[in-house]
Amino acid sequence: MPAHFRPNLIAAALSCVGIIIGSIGPWTSFLALGSSGIGECGVITLILGIGAAFALTPLLSRGVTPQVKNHCIGPLAGIAVLIVAVGNAACILQRGTEIAGKIIGPSVGWGLWLVVISALVLCITSSTLAQLIRAQATT
Repeated sequence: MPAHFRPNLIAAALSCVGIIIGSIGPWTSFLALGSSGIGECGVITLILGIGAAFALTPLLSRGVTPQVKNHCIGPLAGIAVLIVAVGNAACILQRGTEIAGKIIGPSVGWGLWLVVISALVLCITSSTLAQLIRAQATT
């Protein structure tokens, strides 16, 4: 495996782990209470994160070759997770109520932030990896 593939592969694999952990973590918090991502759309992001991890595993273990066709699953899963996570964050932030001139409502929990950041990293690193694989196939 060429050395320039490895950093993107490792970052993509770690971002899958971040998506999985963040999907289980709290997505909303209000006062001292929190709601798990599994109660929201975390099941979707959890399944997509696990699917992306399984798609990247052969690339890590067998090496990157143009014949391995699952290199496009990472960017697609990352985009799907990003859409779900950002949509949920927007809905959470809109749940506020104005009381005595102050807006009081739930805030985005650390789990959802982790999912958003990890999905963004997965999109970037796996897209870069897919481009490198396509460039290797043409040479």
